[in-house]
Amino acid sequence: MTKAESKSLRDKTGRFKKGKPKNAGRKPGTKNKKTIDREDALKEYHQAMLRKMKPLILAQQSLAEGLTVVLRPSWVKNPKTKKLERQGELRQVTDPDEIEELLNSDGTEEDYHIISAKDPNVKALQDIFDRTFGKAKEQVELNVNTKELLGIQNAVEALIEGYKKNKKNGTR
Repeated sequence: MTKAESKSLRDKTGRFKKGKPKNAGRKPGTKNKKTIDREDALKEYHQAMLRKMKPLILAQQSLAEGLTVVLRPSWVKNPKTKKLERQGELRQVTDPDEIEELLNSDGTEEDYHIISAKDPNVKALQDIFDRTFGKAKEQVELNVNTKELLGIQNAVEALIEGYKKNKKNGTR
């Protein structure tokens, strides 16, 4: 500490001043270096998570939907019998219009097969709905005995009346 700095810390009598020095400490509104570093790291983490958000949302949607496949046999007309016969392996139907046509047809199970390879996850679906539309309000059923409530209400009213009378009389 220099002589000039030492003098600024003393009062007119030469004693050290009480309290903190005039310009001591961090200025109001400024942050510590650790706080700034932590905030920067948090911003970087948020940016990284935002970059990964789309694949995460798609993964959650896929989990909520499950995996269902529509399979259809190949049919060929037999030239001798003039009837359609199933030929070869089942093929996966990917065209949405064809799937809708199969589901709306009055065909039998031989015309198409629906296979659920992975069941939909109801919890994931509920989470998506909660985040998108807000959490649904839950209803709570209460069974209240009104006779007991009336008894309590009458007792409270009697106490209040007694307090008012005592207050008027000057007693407690």
